[in-house]
Amino acid sequence: MFNLLGSKPQSKVRYKVYLTKIAKYRQLMDYIIEQVNSEKRIHLVAHFDQTYGELVQLLIKAGIDYEEQIGPNGGLLLLSKSWEIKNRSQLPEGDHLLIAAEIHPMSIREENLKNLNKNEIIVFCALDNPFFELFGGDRIRSLMGKLGLKENESIEHPMVSKAIVNAQKKMDKKAVNEKPAHSIREWMNLNTKS
Repeated sequence: MFNLLGSKPQSKVRYKVYLTKIAKYRQLMDYIIEQVNSEKRIHLVAHFDQTYGELVQLLIKAGIDYEEQIGPNGGLLLLSKSWEIKNRSQLPEGDHLLIAAEIHPMSIREENLKNLNKNEIIVFCALDNPFFELFGGDRIRSLMGKLGLKENESIEHPMVSKAIVNAQKKMDKKAVNEKPAHSIREWMNLNTKS
């Protein structure tokens, strides 16, 4: 509250949970286009190579210019891989939105992003993601459908955020010797099988 110990304030993480990966990507691209059109700077982050490749294809298809490294002119959209970001000097200067195009199963990955950005971090995720499948994503998707949630609508609530963080912390304990992977599905197969 008073910051007596001198610790820096943590960024707020906002999870936007969609029913499907397709819906997530549609809404992510719409959100990026809206922000770029209003001249807001965005740092878009992927946790896995597969997602990074999908983002490149989507950005090209949408005709959105992006940079893969911080340049002297500082374009509106920087696309990077979370594991390549080591410190704040690798982030755009000034105000920018930090958007993660997916959730990472381990809380430490999002903690690293929180330490890099003083503002809010928006994480776009989908219930058909292998991480959510492990924690009942199919059941939740079915329930949300019955409650009338449309595919282009997201679930956002502090209780959902807390449940995601708790699930990530369980995964932190399970995946002690984390093995790197190309995709989240591969990561889950390598790191959660006993």
